[in-house]
Amino acid sequence: MLQRIKNQWKDLVACEVKALAAEKGFAIEPDIQVLTPPKPELGDVAFPMFAFAKAMRMAPPAIAAEVKSRLEKKSGVPSGELLVAGPYLNLKIDTSALAGELYERVSAEGDEYGKNKSLSGRRIMIEFSCPQSLPHRQSGQSRFRPGRIWRSAGESKTQTASEDSHSCRYPAFPRRLQTVPSIR
Repeated sequence: MLQRIKNQWKDLVACEVKALAAEKGFAIEPDIQVLTPPKPELGDVAFPMFAFAKAMRMAPPAIAAEVKSRLEKKSGVPSGELLVAGPYLNLKIDTSALAGELYERVSAEGDEYGKNKSLSGRRIMIEFSCPQSLPHRQSGQSRFRPGRIWRSAGESKTQTASEDSHSCRYPAFPRRLQTVPSIR
C-alpha cells in the first residue's frame, strides 16, 4: 500500500517535470528516482531534481519549487505534504489517511487480508523445538505460527505432532519422515 502511494507520487512528479520542460521548450522523458531522506523531519520520500537541471537549464531547487507549486494547485492528488529541501522535492505521507485506508481494506477482506500465492508450488522446511516441560506447553501453539503464515502465502505442507515426537512430512520428500524425539 505504501509502495502504491510512492508510485502515484512518482508518476505525478514525472508528469509535472515533463510539462515544465515542455513549457520551457525542452522534450525530456523524466526518470524520477525515489529516495528516502536522511532525516525524518525532511519527509518520507525524496525526489531529486539534479537530473533535469542541465536539460532544462534551471537550478535543481528552482525545478523542485516549481513542481511543488504545480502539484499543490492540482486536484485529485494523494494526501501528503510537499516540501522543498534544496534540490529535492520531499513528501511527508499522511499516515492517518494511510491508516484509515488500511483499516477499511482489512475490514472488507477479513480473514483473507494478506493472503497471496507467492509461495505456491514451493516447499519450505519449518524447524521448531518442543520442550515437554509444563511452562512451555502453555505457549506451545506459538511454534505453529510460521506454518500458518506460510500456508496463507500458498505453501503446501502437512504437519503432524504427537506427545513423544514431532514429525513433519513435506511433499518434496514424501518417503522421508523427519522425527525429532522429545526430551524428558
